[in-house]
Amino acid sequence: MVFTKVKDEEHFNKLILNNNECPELTICYFTASWCGPCRTISPVVENIGKNNSHLSVLKIDVDDCVEVSEQCEITCMPTFQFYKNNSPKPIHTFSGADQNELTNTIKLLLKTNGEPYKQDGGDSNNEQIIYNSQDLPENSMNHDTNTISGFSDSSKLYANLNNDLNNF
Repeated sequence: MVFTKVKDEEHFNKLILNNNECPELTICYFTASWCGPCRTISPVVENIGKNNSHLSVLKIDVDDCVEVSEQCEITCMPTFQFYKNNSPKPIHTFSGADQNELTNTIKLLLKTNGEPYKQDGGDSNNEQIIYNSQDLPENSMNHDTNTISGFSDSSKLYANLNNDLNNF
């Protein structure tokens, strides 16, 4: 299973540092049961984790895993941290329940292999994020297909990713 609920700090560290099952990209989703935006984005995050074998999605409840939240310096929810190559340091972080930013970030990070992203205008079909739309609430998706491809033309997203990747 590529969607995992983290139990404690030891479990988290093991999944981040020894993630040989899904080495392409690990997405840490920091959430809380009382967080409204978390409840909105949660079905999308779970769907991504359950339907994309090349990704590992870790769900971390900040109230159940206080040590992990402190270790990762989480100050708001939802927060997403992205890890590659079993590194203890995230290559990118963002906060908020923005589905487009989440899927675009995943696709960009899959293209980069830990290197700074260079916008070439091309798009490969290998970086698709697959959804099972039947598992999502009606208002979670605003498109007719079950695959998302292409990138938004968001220079802010590219700049933030490039900055994070250059510091990696």
